[in-house]
Amino acid sequence: MNIRQNELRLTVELRQVTDAVECVFHSLLLHRTLGRFQYNDEKTFSIGSIGIQEVNCEQIDMTYTHQWATDSKLKATRLSKGVRGSRKLLERLDYSRKLCKEDSEVCWRAF
Repeated sequence: MNIRQNELRLTVELRQVTDAVECVFHSLLLHRTLGRFQYNDEKTFSIGSIGIQEVNCEQIDMTYTHQWATDSKLKATRLSKGVRGSRKLLERLDYSRKLCKEDSEVCWRAF
């Protein structure tokens, strides 16, 4: 099996963990998908058949594209006493003959 692995190291305050993780994951997912942009109004747009909504971060002066349920795992990280770091993993399956040089038709990317 082929794998491409990328590591991002972020240093944030404890109150900024949720916003930082959601910004990074949503940016990766949005920019790794294909589709055409179609603006519905000033704050929402569609990419192909996927609807995207702009969301403001609570603790960081940024916006990202959508919010999904990451709170349970991030709250567990916050509640652990003495936490100095944490690892979050996003894996994506690609079907691309260009990326896979071997006989296998499966490639993984891990972020």
